[in-house]
Amino acid sequence: MRLLDDRGRLWGRFNPWNAALVLVVIVALALGLVRLVAVRQAGLAQTEDVLVTFEVPGVRQASIDAVREGEQVYGFENQIPLGPLVSKRVEPHREPVPTATGQLVLAPVPGRYDLYLTVKVRAVAGPNAVSVSGRHLKIGVKLNITGRLFIFEAVIADVEEGTK
Repeated sequence: MRLLDDRGRLWGRFNPWNAALVLVVIVALALGLVRLVAVRQAGLAQTEDVLVTFEVPGVRQASIDAVREGEQVYGFENQIPLGPLVSKRVEPHREPVPTATGQLVLAPVPGRYDLYLTVKVRAVAGPNAVSVSGRHLKIGVKLNITGRLFIFEAVIADVEEGTK
């Protein structure tokens, strides 16, 4: 039996051009599959511990006393568990007040404090965002956070990735 017949087919069955095209398609699919597996193994998003600091401005002393380090903190409107409260920091609350010369200065407000709560959150850290249950944790986002004895409307003041 001859390699090519009178119609140019291999062994009388395959057209060499069609066989080459099929071979190119198979190689392209194989390379695409290898790349897809490599991307999944590299893991674009990873779960890691993230320290998130929430700012709660202008609270009273009773609100500060209601917060306990180590307690579980929940966030968002559907009470997603965020993690344990690592630390709390209190600073005097300041507001702009006009002086006699017309300048604005920041003056402490008696009985009011700015509360900073740092929570250790188990989050998904991807290339574009850090998120918990599909909700992004970005600086400046307003968020309701709750604990055993408190609920605050807070603003995310800091997100620190790569903590242990």
